[in-house]
Amino acid sequence: GLRALNLFCDMVEEGIELNDFTLTSAINACGSVMQKSTSEQIHAFILKFGCARNSHVEAALLDMCTWCERMADAENIFLRWPKDRERTIVLTAMICGYARNRQLDQAISLFCQGQSEESFVLDEVVATTMLSICGLLGFRKFGVQLHCFSTKYGLLNDTKMANATISMYAKCGQMEAAIKFFDAMLVHDTVSWNSLLAGHVLHRQGDEALAVWMKMESLGVQPDTVTCLFIISAYRYTGSD
Repeated sequence: GLRALNLFCDMVEEGIELNDFTLTSAINACGSVMQKSTSEQIHAFILKFGCARNSHVEAALLDMCTWCERMADAENIFLRWPKDRERTIVLTAMICGYARNRQLDQAISLFCQGQSEESFVLDEVVATTMLSICGLLGFRKFGVQLHCFSTKYGLLNDTKMANATISMYAKCGQMEAAIKFFDAMLVHDTVSWNSLLAGHVLHRQGDEALAVWMKMESLGVQPDTVTCLFIISAYRYTGSD
């Protein structure tokens, strides 16, 4: 991110002509760095030179603001977004931005608004974000609806999306549903196993967590640091030595 921003500054100083791709790349790099002051400087530069009229550049600015603790500025861009433009990209950025900045009620409200718009396309990013929110808030019924939507739109082939579904069910107290969904998955990664372990530990099911651990070992699944932490925690809820 910083290298890209430094290169962008060099291009500006040398008077090299900037196109929409260059500007969007610089904005995205700024978002990845997550420095509020730097994002404000980039934003001011683009507005000064009248480059923000392009929808791709403006959408990138909105997303950058959500990563740099500038949700008020992101909202202003969103509210000015013309109704005749494609809105899925900005709806997605705003929903994920609200979730990232712990404004969960706003994320849910905007998601419901988006669902009422025919042009809004539910994708893996939004669905994963919303499932995570349902897990955090314990919104089981909403989470089940999202699971149904995801099945309908064929999104559950995405492993991150599937893992978020396991986590949602576990956090909402539905371990049977979490296990059933896990067992139905064709492909698991370490996060899939960790999500199941986290659910068992959350509900103080130490023996069940250790059984999952033993299955991982028998299948040769490589644990990570998170896996080890869950296993250590599981021993608090079991009589095993």
